[in-house]
Amino acid sequence: MGFLMDRVPNGRLVIAAGAVVAVLSVMLLHSKAEAAPVSTPASTAVSSSTGASSTEKSKPAALQDALRSAVAATRAKLGTLQPWQQLLFTGEVLPQAENFVREFRPQGTGYKVDVDEAMLRSYLAFFGAKMLGTDQPQFLVRVEADPSCTPCQESIPSLRRLLEARLSSRGVRLMWIKDGEVPPKSALQKAGGEFPSLALIQSLEFARGAQGTVVLRSERATQKDDESGLELHKEDKKFRLILGFSAGKVSEVRSLEFQATDSTEQSSRRLVLETMSGVGAKFLEQATRDATKSEGRIVPEVLVRVAGVRDYYALNQLKSQVQLALGELNPVVERRLAKGRVVLAIRTKLSGAELRKKLQAVALGGTQLMIRDVLEGESGIELEAEIQ
Repeated sequence: MGFLMDRVPNGRLVIAAGAVVAVLSVMLLHSKAEAAPVSTPASTAVSSSTGASSTEKSKPAALQDALRSAVAATRAKLGTLQPWQQLLFTGEVLPQAENFVREFRPQGTGYKVDVDEAMLRSYLAFFGAKMLGTDQPQFLVRVEADPSCTPCQESIPSLRRLLEARLSSRGVRLMWIKDGEVPPKSALQKAGGEFPSLALIQSLEFARGAQGTVVLRSERATQKDDESGLELHKEDKKFRLILGFSAGKVSEVRSLEFQATDSTEQSSRRLVLETMSGVGAKFLEQATRDATKSEGRIVPEVLVRVAGVRDYYALNQLKSQVQLALGELNPVVERRLAKGRVVLAIRTKLSGAELRKKLQAVALGGTQLMIRDVLEGESGIELEAEIQ
């Protein structure tokens, strides 16, 4: 139980201080509704829900500074960055640093922040020329909206600007597809999958000489009764953004729903960030598989059994630091988890001695990883380790 209790929940903690205080608070909020945004207590965690825009406004400045500083400090762990990666880190990562934070907790007068290094590396991995092997690849790009949804139609210009900025910074040339250029659905030889709009625009790639496709759609999010087909909860206005990406061997489709009271701009930025991270992660995985196939053999799996894992914070830090020590071409995944212990699986060609050298004394804050034993046999390599 103690192991699980250390994980910080995503949510807002509201403490009822008494009926009189509640009434006075309501009166004060009504009288100052237009004055300024409400500050969030230091103990409130970052929300990963679609209501991120509300959380943005309510985070205290000290917390925002702490999250940004923690992400900025991670720059030293990333090693040498390409010029385009450095521009992404400065111009896109730091301004939305809270989205690269896995969790945080109050500590003394400040905060202890756990940066999601894996997500950060994935976000910085996608670059057009590197991914597709051609200078300035051309992508077909379309932003569309439900014709019956006025707010959706009004959001098109801002969504276009966002996509143009995010794709251009990754060395991609954009070819915008207008309404009259979209093929009819009958042009598809088979069903369009989970995002038909993406499949329709993809069908134009060969004729246009494009290497990729990106489609972003804005629509009303409706829920219908299974039997009658009538829309439910009409009074609860929600919207949905769907973003589809396809280039080379990598494809990604993600969606995000948000309330009418939430910011479309903040929601779309979050969706694009998550999609770009997903694309980068798949690109890294594909690069690893291709490198393995080119050498004609499967990369063996090594198990690292680690004792002394106190909580989820220590677990996340362990995985991040082991990945950092081994490099991107040696993927690290969590295989089994028990109280105080975890088994990590690593795809690597390194020998047991080489692994010991790389992982011995990996720094984990105030503790370190100690390799106790290396077992090598016909079944493979296993390492026994402990956090001290």
